[in-house]
Amino acid sequence: MNLPRDLDALRPLGPALAELLPHQRWFAGGRRPRQVDPIALVWIGQVAPALALTVWAVDDQDGGAQRYHLPLGFRPRGQALPAGVTALAEPEDGETVADHWQAYDALVDPELATRLLAWMDEDGSIAALGGTVARRRLGRAESLEPVASASPMTGDHSNSGVVYDERLLLKVFRRLWPGTNPEVELTAALLAGGFDRIPKPLVALELDAPGGPWSLGVVQTYLRHGTDGFSLALTSLRDLFGDIHLEVDGAVPMPEACEEAVSAQGGSFEIDAQRLGALTAEMHRVLARAVGPDFDPAPVTTEDLDGWAAEMEASLERLLARPDPQLEALRPQADAIRLAFARLRQLPAQGRRIRVHGDFHLGQLLRVDDGWVVLDFEGEPGRPIEERRRKRSPLVDVAGALRSFDYAAAVATRQHASPDEPRSTSLVRYARTWAQRNRQRFLRGYLGTAAGAGFLPDDPSTVADSLVAFQLSKALYEVAYELAHRPDWVEIPLADIADIAHMRGAAEGPR
Repeated sequence: MNLPRDLDALRPLGPALAELLPHQRWFAGGRRPRQVDPIALVWIGQVAPALALTVWAVDDQDGGAQRYHLPLGFRPRGQALPAGVTALAEPEDGETVADHWQAYDALVDPELATRLLAWMDEDGSIAALGGTVARRRLGRAESLEPVASASPMTGDHSNSGVVYDERLLLKVFRRLWPGTNPEVELTAALLAGGFDRIPKPLVALELDAPGGPWSLGVVQTYLRHGTDGFSLALTSLRDLFGDIHLEVDGAVPMPEACEEAVSAQGGSFEIDAQRLGALTAEMHRVLARAVGPDFDPAPVTTEDLDGWAAEMEASLERLLARPDPQLEALRPQADAIRLAFARLRQLPAQGRRIRVHGDFHLGQLLRVDDGWVVLDFEGEPGRPIEERRRKRSPLVDVAGALRSFDYAAAVATRQHASPDEPRSTSLVRYARTWAQRNRQRFLRGYLGTAAGAGFLPDDPSTVADSLVAFQLSKALYEVAYELAHRPDWVEIPLADIADIAHMRGAAEGPR
């Protein structure tokens, strides 16, 4: 039997994909989808092992519709699959493609992953069932090949990736949204503007189909031998805890000047925190200069402030409406949170809206041999691309970084002591002091480098009150995320919300 030449011939694979999707980290539905149907197909090679790019419409149990990109490999039935490759489950009956071919995720097959890269190294478009697939060069015209090895990335990712020879990374976007993915356009704009502290974008893959375009993936340089900022922050906190002398009963002595004890630690992160603040401001400066309707800065208006506050209030009310008992700790803080959002509405309309990173935290920052670089410009993957591409206050990214220091402090404390241990309460105070000092140093670096750029409010108290609202918004997003993916972590953002909601004025300005 020939390989599928139309979408109907692919349809029998739908039930097997419905079983597979809920087990993928990048699948947003959680539960088994109600229906999975093919809507686009392009063959890259039909000689076994065959390779196809496919797009599927996925209808969930609640009536929602999503699109997912699935590169598929096909090998004849009875032929051994590469190590680590598992075929999709077979349809129960009928003469279908699965009666003659084994279908599987092509990205875990090194031979097919290498073939996909070679195909992307060619220019131009190719007609597909359901649209046209285009390969678009983003950097200078250099060849991607030859490559000797292809290794699928592992770990907790919202998309999929393949590393080639530890020099190239193919990032495959799984859940598709209409519009150009920010990972593609932001990295291209930053590089064109002279900001090279990013993986360099080389080739973008795009499906031109009704409702699109739809970004399918991008090839960029791979940054090896780097360590992400969150891991380095945890190392700093472990060093801090290791410097603390424990009493005989296991309790932690609390010096009157806890801040002095933190400042004297051997593995301080504060210099890096200030450098990261400056790097963030440099990134924003370049994005604020980028030209084009998708990038031109726009003045912040009272309508913007009102709209941002309304979105934040809606996210709060959605959480409060959930009957989850873990959210009971949120309810006593609801009025203080609403008040912080109301203050955002009342602030003077100052500064400018620009394109921003959108999901900025220490895990998106990588320290390599020659300094720090910024990764993953897709924005929060659960939000539609149209929303991620909006111009927003650059303080959204700043708030994400500030939240990340608090997260590192909480995670390190959990790793070092359980809440019921005598030392836990004291370690929390050390960790929070560490976070506060690093937040301040980050802000010092950011505000000093952003001064005069024109995209921040002129009034420091307006900056401070804006940051309160944006941090609360980020913390509420974290609550929803943790409930969906790591319920045992939800107490981290919940514990921080009360502290953030009661911040006022310039209490956290640079010093």
